[in-house]
Amino acid sequence: MKLTIDTIRHQVKLNDALLSDLTKREFQILNFLCEEPGRVYSRNQIYSRIWERQTNTNDRTVDVHIVQLRKKISKQLIKSIKGVGYKITLDPKDIQIIK
Repeated sequence: MKLTIDTIRHQVKLNDALLSDLTKREFQILNFLCEEPGRVYSRNQIYSRIWERQTNTNDRTVDVHIVQLRKKISKQLIKSIKGVGYKITLDPKDIQIIK
């Protein structure tokens, strides 16, 4: 599987299929997770990066966006690490980020 994120055009391609229905936040979350494939990010890390504010609440906003993102891409691409957070499962060589 190959994932291409074009931050200039705000587009995501999975293999060669263009994913056109990602929201702004879903795009940002996917891009953030793909910056360091394999690294596990906590909900708070994702929330503070995407929404640009710190929180220590049990806010489920990130979870809701992850669920929606998984429906639009592949469920296997974003893995939940119980009690820790989320990570992208693709090998770095299978991800291209165009800036």
